[in-house]
Amino acid sequence: MAKKATTEATDKFIELRAKGISFSKISDELDVSKPILIQWSKNLKAEILNKRAFEIEALHDKYLLCKEKELERLKILLEKVESAIDKADLSQMNLKDMFDVRDKLIIRMNAERTEFKYSEKVTVEPFEIHNTLQSYETIQTLTIV
Repeated sequence: MAKKATTEATDKFIELRAKGISFSKISDELDVSKPILIQWSKNLKAEILNKRAFEIEALHDKYLLCKEKELERLKILLEKVESAIDKADLSQMNLKDMFDVRDKLIIRMNAERTEFKYSEKVTVEPFEIHNTLQSYETIQTLTIV
């Protein structure tokens, strides 16, 4: 099992370790001893971590695509439901149900509202501050939110 480190072997090692495969399984697959693999792990730590980060990023991207598809499906379903509601004769609803629907719509509309906060950096001219140890340099720039 005294196999010399080749680029192909170390690349495969990095790939397998990044996936969390054990030293035992990698040893069997690459026909390299565990002590050698442990040394490679120390020497190739940055490469393994980078590969793992790429693996995680790929999974994240895949998850986001699935999430986007699900949101698109829900959007289409919601549009169908809203279209049916628009066609429905609401005059047949009792007054209490109408108030309940109205209140829920108001709550939902308020939840959808986006609050915009603007921040402006303002430079203030130096001025005298009485009875304090602060110098004007510490308050020369104020941020207004």
